[in-house]
Amino acid sequence: MEDRQFYQSISDVLPDDQQVQTVSPDTPVADAVEIMREENYSQLPVVDDERVMGIFSYRSFTEGILDLLEQNPSEDELTVGALMNQPPFRSVERDPEEVFEDLDRHDAVLVESRTNLTGILTAMDVLHHLHSVAQPFVLIAEIERHAREVIDSCVDEDELEECAVRALHESPYQDEEDVPVELTEMSMGDLVGIVRHGDNWNTHFGDAFSASGNDLQRGIVETRLDDIRELRNTVFHLKRSLDEDEIDTLRETRTWIRERRESVQANANVQTQEDEG
Repeated sequence: MEDRQFYQSISDVLPDDQQVQTVSPDTPVADAVEIMREENYSQLPVVDDERVMGIFSYRSFTEGILDLLEQNPSEDELTVGALMNQPPFRSVERDPEEVFEDLDRHDAVLVESRTNLTGILTAMDVLHHLHSVAQPFVLIAEIERHAREVIDSCVDEDELEECAVRALHESPYQDEEDVPVELTEMSMGDLVGIVRHGDNWNTHFGDAFSASGNDLQRGIVETRLDDIRELRNTVFHLKRSLDEDEIDTLRETRTWIRERRESVQANANVQTQEDEG
């Protein structure tokens, strides 16, 4: 599959490992339901002589069973052919947005044609794909937000400006007037630069971003945040999709920075209570 950050066709949404399982029209309903339960399917294409006749699903079963039972069918007559419905067929090159209404009405869309079935597109396929596309952005946004919150808890406005000028003037900002002095104006690179600066670390951030605040911990935190900065550039500039190891790095860093934020806030609450007491 072509590597894309945003899907543009149904082919990008279909699971790579999907194997389409079909049943014949004369398959007993009990057998079809058992297959669906064992394989965790929500529907099965009904194929006769290599031609798709329709689709059997939990929805088609519930919609048709009452009418069928009124006819008092025998066990042999209770087959998927009598309880299937007709979902739409869509080309693999179609935009997934064009099938949202189809998925709402039918639960599934058959891909290509009656004589060339190449896949089944379900609402869960779309959901999983959207999650995989959005997940890196969400994780990075959380990491940045928590990092800002930790920094904000450590310094006031004047101290933040001093830290920013100390760490960022000359590199990457040649003119002191260009140095961002508010957290909302700072990039991830700015945040990393401010935290890792020796004087800033020792005076304000060491204990907040690590357990001991020593130089070894400063190096570890610098590397961790710098890795996130690189991944952020990759994601936000749409260079490529992240692999599973990189997603795991984002998850682990999100957990770590969230724990640091909670620790700092808990210590602040304790200090407030002591001051008030």
